[in-house]
Amino acid sequence: MTAYADRPSIMAIGDSLYQGVRSLTFTSELARYSPPAQAAAALGLQMTLPNPRIPIAFDLEQLFRQGGVIHLLGDVREVCLKNLEFWMSGEAWSQHEAFDNVAVGGAAIATLYEDTYEQHWATIPALLDRLRNNPSPDAAVIGQLWYALNTSFTLNPQRRDAQTGKTQIQQVAERKPPLLLVNIGSNEGLFHAAFAGSFDEATFDSVRAIPQKMDDLIGELAGLPAEVEQIVFNSLVRPRTASNLMPARNQPGAPRDPGYPEDGYFPGYWPSIGPNTVISGAKLRDFDDLTAEVNAEVRGKLTAKLRSRLVHVDLYAAIAQHDGKHYADRYLEVTPHGEFHRLRNIALNTVNGWLMSGGLTGLDNMHPTVPGYGLLAKAVLSAMGKTAAAASIDFDQAYENDSLLRHLPIGWTVSQLELSLLGSLGVFSQGGGLTS
Repeated sequence: MTAYADRPSIMAIGDSLYQGVRSLTFTSELARYSPPAQAAAALGLQMTLPNPRIPIAFDLEQLFRQGGVIHLLGDVREVCLKNLEFWMSGEAWSQHEAFDNVAVGGAAIATLYEDTYEQHWATIPALLDRLRNNPSPDAAVIGQLWYALNTSFTLNPQRRDAQTGKTQIQQVAERKPPLLLVNIGSNEGLFHAAFAGSFDEATFDSVRAIPQKMDDLIGELAGLPAEVEQIVFNSLVRPRTASNLMPARNQPGAPRDPGYPEDGYFPGYWPSIGPNTVISGAKLRDFDDLTAEVNAEVRGKLTAKLRSRLVHVDLYAAIAQHDGKHYADRYLEVTPHGEFHRLRNIALNTVNGWLMSGGLTGLDNMHPTVPGYGLLAKAVLSAMGKTAAAASIDFDQAYENDSLLRHLPIGWTVSQLELSLLGSLGVFSQGGGLTS
């Protein structure tokens, strides 16, 4: 058992890209392959990881594997109601008092120093009643319930009175790990834009505001005790690398076979899972440029406050090195047991359970698979100067460890329509509770 009073060698805070969410699902299996978990293993560091006895609210991958998903929102509702029986039963959630990775899917910048078990556990009864009393639930209720339950479990797995008011940042301050990994910011507009195809001015404004939103968080990081010797902070990824943003080849005026634009852009893009809308290449270029400017401004603020404690990870550049959507020769090649796959950041496509394209992200075309998370861990280790540890990440084994890629839903291509409808209803969109 890990006690809250134990001093860990490494901790992680942030959102779903650090929690290890895949296909809008979080389980104890997925926690084992999050980027912090893979980085800790490569460094030879012990890290106590979240170990929910059952999935948080639902397992979307399992729903699709069972087949026959016709009314996905209703099916998710039924699974949630059954799932919550365990969480509300009073049974033990975990043998651990605390986890070393306390990143929570859906976290925004301020939630790292604001959200607590006490705050979110109190909302669950009312959300559960709304779900019970509405056979056709508001999709946002499911997202809010998922986030509230996830926050409650991750921050206080034994429901201890002493932990009810502890935020992610407070747990780091009190437990004092020498090494802290941080990933945050995607839920201020980037995730929503790529998943829902929303590139309106409100989304641009939300991203423009990220440096200001970071001020208080950077102050909290700077105020951590000196025992937290190194803070490894990730930049935002380049928006165009999102697997869900696929080339709109049939856009009027677009060439029939545009090939690979490399440093350029396709004439248009559309969200493979999401509303039927086209984003111009020029608009996406503007969004990329804005994200790069935001990254530079945030990095300057971090450097000024954290000084020598800071290690900055340029994920914007690192992930672009595996952008197989825009470059023919950029992909992640894996050869487990003599198989041959070139994993790319494009929409997942399967035929009769066989991987045909994609593979770096799961069923939502947004959250990475185990190999995709391995690329994030490798970028973190490389930025830290841990070249041997970075080189030790075994991507063949990562593919083997990925239960989705080894057991793809047979009818997935058809089922994407249901997930698209669910996404368009807002269950996983900004404000719905479950984003990145």
